[in-house]
Formats: sequence, structure tokens, C-alpha cells
Amino acid sequence: MIIKTGWQFVKTKLTIKNHINMKISEIISLILKNCCGKDKYGNKLDRISTSDKILYGNDDIECTGIIVTCFANIKVIEEAHRKGCNFIITHESIFWNHGDRTDWLQQNSVFLQKKALLDQYTITIWRFHDFMHAGLLIDNHFSDGIYYGLMKSLGWEQYLIDSLDKPLLYKLPKTPLTNITAHLMKVLNLNGLKIIGNNKSEVETVLFAEHCQSKKDIDCQKITKIENENIDLIIPLEIVDYSIAAYVRDACLLQQSKTILIAGHFNIEEAGMKYLPNWLKKLFPLIYIDYVQSGDMYNYIINQSNTIPI
Repeated sequence: MIIKTGWQFVKTKLTIKNHINMKISEIISLILKNCCGKDKYGNKLDRISTSDKILYGNDDIECTGIIVTCFANIKVIEEAHRKGCNFIITHESIFWNHGDRTDWLQQNSVFLQKKALLDQYTITIWRFHDFMHAGLLIDNHFSDGIYYGLMKSLGWEQYLIDSLDKPLLYKLPKTPLTNITAHLMKVLNLNGLKIIGNNKSEVETVLFAEHCQSKKDIDCQKITKIENENIDLIIPLEIVDYSIAAYVRDACLLQQSKTILIAGHFNIEEAGMKYLPNWLKKLFPLIYIDYVQSGDMYNYIINQSNTIPI
């Protein structure tokens, strides 16, 4: 049976490999066969032009196990080795820049030590980013794997009022913000959250606002959406001070009930990667697959006196 999605025709069944002896390259190829092959603009994705490349190591070796994470930091690499896994699937780049270029790092001590660790453990790292956002084949539909996984992790499926293509907008029963912050910190395993706006509000409409970086009028469009759709709570990946953040501050000074919760880019997308092993195990039922959280990088120093030093 063939069905039609918003992007392209797709097979209704996952392609599955039901044996354990597989090269890493074979695993990657099968994953991509079960992803949407086009971006949101309808452009065809390929392994040359996307971010989804081998970032380190050799894919022409047999896989001993898979570790999934948002960012393959030292902790994740050590845990992969401890679990006997030589293949890490990361969502983000591992060497701290777009494209993961390493030419500028040849004398950098942190790079050299991280590289030595990967060499010592013979670990291969593959970035799974563009194809994952384009869509995983889930229940006969392509859905952004990160935001689908976030929805599942939060248990908010019944509150979704957005397309499953990219689940970003939710309508909750009226809920105290304190309950939502507690739920987010528990599910995402956070050290804390930053709040802009009304921290005593009640929330119904929640928008995961992706990147709020004031690029090409995108934030202007999001402010219009927040106004027109009466969105109470905005949760971005990251945010700059002078656009949506400043707008919400002004809205609150005018007694409007609007709030921004800031967890951090990796912390939000980590929930999507936490879901990914469930999807991968359907493709590779005989291969060991596990998730390792890269960890909340933020700690907080609170001004207990609530005064501003001179």
C-alpha cells in the first residue's frame, strides 16, 4: 500500500534488517531509506549537501552497538565505550562549528584529546540532523523526529493542535506555569530553567518556537503568530534579547499573561534523540541500541538578596 503525505509518496511499512552483523555504512543507508527524502521546501536531500555525514571514524566496519545522543561530548564517548558500542549517532556537530571543520583545530589541546579518545576506542560518529528534521517514517507518516520525540517524551500527544509533520503547537487544559516547569525539568532532566515574563501565569497554548535569533524577519512573523493565536507560553531552542524576549517583557508590563521558558537548544532537542532508539529498534531489532544524555550544560547562580549591586 502507498499513501501520500504532505511531502511525497511513501511506503507504509518500515524497511527492517533482521540480523546483527551489519557494517555501520549499511545501518546508515537503511536509516535514510526510512526518512523523508525532501526538506520542507520540497528540495531533495542527499548525503553530500546535508549535515548528515560521518564526523569521525570509519563506517566500513561492523557495528558492535549504537549510542544515540544530542551532542557527542567526552562523557558520551566514555559511556559508549563502557557499553561496548563503536557507533555514536549524534544530532549536533562534535567539533564546535558548522560543518565540523577541523583544519583550524590541529594545535587545539581539547580537539587533540577528544580525537585521541575516539581513536583509542575506535568509535565512529555520524551526524543525523537534516534527514531527522525532514521526517522519520512513523505510523505511515513522515514526522520531524526531534519534535515528535519531544511530544512523546512530554506525553502531550492528545494536546497537539499542529500538524504531525512538525509538532510545535499545543493546547493544554489551563495549567499553572509552575506545574509545566516542574514537568519540563523532570522529563528533560534539567538543572533549571530561565523565565521571561509572568512566572505566576496559567498556561493553555504552548509554542515550541525553534530558533528565535531575529533572522530575516522570522521573529517578526513569530511575534505576529503569538499575538494572533493568543499563545501563552513560548519555548525556544535559543533566543536573543531584542526581539521576542523584549516583546514578551512589554506584553507583561501591559498585564498580558505571556511567558518564555528557556531550557537551551541541546536540552530541548535531547528529548527527540531520547525517543530515537525506540524507532531504531524497529529497524534493527537484534542490534544493541541505547540513549545517553549529553547532559544539561547550564548551572545557575541565583541572586538571593534580589538586589542589584552598585
